[in-house]
Amino acid sequence: MRINTFTFQTATAVLLLVVCAELAAAAPAAASVSPLRSMAARRLMGALRTPSSGLFFRGARKGVGHVCSTMLLDEGEEVRAKQAAANTNIEPALQGQPGETIEPLEEDLTNVGGYTDQYYFRLADDVAAWRYYNASTVPATELAEKIRNTIKSPQDVAYWTYNLGRSGYFLLNMAIGYAAARATGGVQGEAGENLTNRGLSTIQGLATEAVESHYWNLKRIQEGDFKMPYDMNLRHRQFNPLFIANKMVKGAQESANVLGRRFGGKEVSTDIWFDNEIYPEYYRATFHFQTDGWMSQDSAEIYEHSTETLFLGRQDAMQRTTLVPFAKMMRERKAKGLVDASKPKVLEIGAGTGRFATFLKDSYPEADLIVSELSPYYLEEARRNFKHYERNILSDDARASMGTTRFMQAAAEELPLEDASQDCVISVYMFHELPPEARRAVVREAARVLKPGGTFILTDSIQIGDRPGMDAGIGMFEKLNEPYYPTFIRESFGEMATEDGLFKAEEKHMTSVTKTLSFTRL
Repeated sequence: MRINTFTFQTATAVLLLVVCAELAAAAPAAASVSPLRSMAARRLMGALRTPSSGLFFRGARKGVGHVCSTMLLDEGEEVRAKQAAANTNIEPALQGQPGETIEPLEEDLTNVGGYTDQYYFRLADDVAAWRYYNASTVPATELAEKIRNTIKSPQDVAYWTYNLGRSGYFLLNMAIGYAAARATGGVQGEAGENLTNRGLSTIQGLATEAVESHYWNLKRIQEGDFKMPYDMNLRHRQFNPLFIANKMVKGAQESANVLGRRFGGKEVSTDIWFDNEIYPEYYRATFHFQTDGWMSQDSAEIYEHSTETLFLGRQDAMQRTTLVPFAKMMRERKAKGLVDASKPKVLEIGAGTGRFATFLKDSYPEADLIVSELSPYYLEEARRNFKHYERNILSDDARASMGTTRFMQAAAEELPLEDASQDCVISVYMFHELPPEARRAVVREAARVLKPGGTFILTDSIQIGDRPGMDAGIGMFEKLNEPYYPTFIRESFGEMATEDGLFKAEEKHMTSVTKTLSFTRL
């Protein structure tokens, strides 16, 4: 069945409209909403709840990709058989070209990837919630009810208003990028029709997962693990029309380029634009088919926009899960009565544009932070992000107690730091882009620079077994020029980190397609 662009955009708009209207009707007093606006919101919900609109909405949701929710860990042949049915996925990056089929996994899955985590880690409540989460079975009324139940203050209303609007903004960018790819001939013919026909189910799944991700993020905020996102502040540059226009134009260009390389049907070079023997060989590639790989300022400037477009505005919510075990570490430091309990020495390796590091610094300003990144272009972008945060967002109280922030260019497997010099080492979305031998080298290096009792936090993509319904399709991400992804999704990080007595495995958390593992240095 052919689903045109207008149809899937309209269906998605209805989803966001339902949630926003439920939100407005739920807490007019908390948000200081006028009675007139509150009445309008209720009338809107009344209209959306009519039989005809309900039939339309339920019908629109039927196209969402199936995610199997009944697999158990050791079902053997039954697991492999059901994987064949779970061959459509909410993630655009996991979708194939015409002729690319997703085959059921034939290997024994009980000792690979996420299936092994239960043997090493305490599984947090979010792990069970996401393991069998099926976006195609969640009605809009349930999403709206979940949002209502989280609203306890005007700030919570602002949180939902901001994040739903943000997801809508990235939905618009996704549509513009796809249109640009079609217009420039980067995606055409059968590949273009294939993407268009899957558009509705993809967008609906992404929107549902985004709302659920934001729900879990707010839950952790209310539990005191970290602050509200600082970029909700209207002084942030993302609310500047010129900034928005610049990102949308550059984002559309990059989306057209990436989609053309992925779905254009032509062989493309994945080498960076200059010869270089300084960087590791594995690093000298254009991961994700992004222009220039990690090796240009243009790439660094558009990276955050591109990845948030891919995940429909939920990447920040996913990576902020890293702050949950970090908060636990901070509480334990305080309970021990450490003199410098609020001033840990923290290192983020492979920090990219420093986006996560700014969230950490905003919630824990007294930490002495090293932002480490191998690409000089991305490191410079991280410095710019911090400068903007410090000049426009940082409060005077936080500034008075602010710890140091240093920027360091270094490979994560060879850090120019002394032994036992750090209280915490963090990696966010780096390990899936490392070959197996480099992963082990990075774990050993993290152990070297950590103090005994220090914390290592690894946040990255989910693996085989984390969400079993995605097992069969998850390997398709390799086709977005992720050469080390097939081995990554099978890696047992619990085994890797504990086998030489370097670490004790602690907790596992999940948010959507991201997992966070924490370890204690022995």
